[in-house]
Amino acid sequence: MNRSKAACKTYYETVRRSFRYTQPENSLRAEAAKNSARSRARRKRLLESRQSVLADEEVELWKSATVDLMSDEEDGVVGGVSGWIVRPPSFRRPDLSELCAKLQSRLEATPNTPWASLTEEL
Repeated sequence: MNRSKAACKTYYETVRRSFRYTQPENSLRAEAAKNSARSRARRKRLLESRQSVLADEEVELWKSATVDLMSDEEDGVVGGVSGWIVRPPSFRRPDLSELCAKLQSRLEATPNTPWASLTEEL
């Protein structure tokens, strides 16, 4: 019975949130929530793909890596040239940033990976 109640509550909250986001006064909030969810999902995929190319000696350092420590990416213009901007979090430890760069280069060297075209600018 407890599972049914939890499922009903989750469904109700989902319907309620969807309705709220359809209201004109909440359109900016809805867009922000959508972008945040998209970014978090992308960072989660990035974490998982980098984890797949870990060497045995890197596992211990990688245990401290979380979704929030993966870089953010967005479209933008730098120096008059439009492209993909990669921003690693400023609070990420330098040794973890170096490891992320190393793992990213391994991913780029591996054919047929969805992250092969992404690069991390430090």
